[in-house]
Amino acid sequence: MNEDVQSRMPAFVEGPFETVGLDAGHWLIQDEEEIVLDYVMKHLERNR
Repeated sequence: MNEDVQSRMPAFVEGPFETVGLDAGHWLIQDEEEIVLDYVMKHLERNR
């Protein structure tokens, strides 16, 4: 996503928010499964 979209996203989110730059397209979960799961699990642990 471009920087303009990324800079406006926090306005639509309540709670902790983080963006992660990955070199993947539409099939993010399939292409980068381990990386995505790692970030999601760390986010959930930090924000119980």
